[in-house]
Amino acid sequence: MTKNKKPLDQWMGINQELKLYKISLMFLAFIVALLSVGILLTMNPAPIVIEASDSERHYHIGSRDSKAPRKSDVKSFLKNFIRLRYSVFGSDFKTSVKNIEPYSTDGYMKAVKKELQEVTKNKDQIKDFAQYVSNLQIEVTDKEAQATFDKIVRINGVPIVVPTEASFEIVKSKHTAWNPYGILVNGVIEHENK
Repeated sequence: MTKNKKPLDQWMGINQELKLYKISLMFLAFIVALLSVGILLTMNPAPIVIEASDSERHYHIGSRDSKAPRKSDVKSFLKNFIRLRYSVFGSDFKTSVKNIEPYSTDGYMKAVKKELQEVTKNKDQIKDFAQYVSNLQIEVTDKEAQATFDKIVRINGVPIVVPTEASFEIVKSKHTAWNPYGILVNGVIEHENK
């Protein structure tokens, strides 16, 4: 024979069962949160930097900091960018454009490609073409970046030196293997001194 429980006893039994479920759910939520944090930490560990020389290796644990580029970073970036942008050998303009792509915004690349189309129209008239940069000086302030350099253009073996000043519009981007500075050129204004 089964005893009929009183409604108060049934209610107390249900409450005890609900408390057990509540404690179990809180414990499981804690375990899930702990596992989630563990997974996030293992998926995104601090990078290990290895400095190797001929005789030894040094290991350092780095950190993932997102800092604004320093003036020296901007100078190094622009020095590299200008050399890539203005170096053309054998009228291979497409290689020059491809070289600056990781350092440029899409808008600037469209403008450069449009300029390239204008230049390549008269390419048949030029048999031997080369262009490179010399006497590069870069000035970086908090508001702008300017460079002064000599653009040396060789057409059919004859060198022409074009003193050039350029102002650069720079935007911050994410760091990549191709662009460790995290800087992109968004626009260039050239002033050729005659």
